[in-house]
Amino acid sequence: MKTKYLHTGTYKGDVNIGLFIFATDKYILIPNNSINLNSFGAKQIIASAYETELLGLFFAGNSKCLIAPHNIDKDEIENLKLNLPKTTKLHLLETKKNAIGNLILSNDYITFLSPVIKHKKQELQDALGTKIYILDIHDKEIISAFFVITNKGFLCSNEIDKEYLNYLKEKSNLKGNYGSVNFGSIFVKSGLLANSHNYIAGAKTTGPETARIDECLGFI
Repeated sequence: MKTKYLHTGTYKGDVNIGLFIFATDKYILIPNNSINLNSFGAKQIIASAYETELLGLFFAGNSKCLIAPHNIDKDEIENLKLNLPKTTKLHLLETKKNAIGNLILSNDYITFLSPVIKHKKQELQDALGTKIYILDIHDKEIISAFFVITNKGFLCSNEIDKEYLNYLKEKSNLKGNYGSVNFGSIFVKSGLLANSHNYIAGAKTTGPETARIDECLGFI
């Protein structure tokens, strides 16, 4: 059995930790250094988006490329350019839908896009360096709100039909299954921060929920 980590917490008392922090295997964007993420094994970068702390909402990408809305403040862009790892690109995505953290689901090998930005498929494929598929879930535009994916596995919200769970398994070649966070929340992205090395779920997440996350993300 692999090492068991302490897996629940908050950001400034808020259990929706995934809204505030964005993590890949190489770097993590955090609003400040009030939370210790050393166990994630990645460079920690203090950042902001639109002068807010909602980094998980406004950023997407993987270890190779960070995708940011094109109209975040110039100082925020310069900060990212200065502090991202040298092998990580910054790509500014021009779109009316600036909450791109809810529209792009990516690890280092595969990306799924919401249909509302399908016209950006080739641009994002070139930037991220992955295969890209359109994940067209009926009545769910914000696809990434219902999934968390790493290079080792993925967690799928109980709200999603099984055909889409199986689609992610087929295309990603990863193990994954249904789960929830924060005592039954279907919005798993908002309540879960994860990379290949560790995860932290919101403090209301129960033992059975963390057990399922352990299984899906490859920690057991």
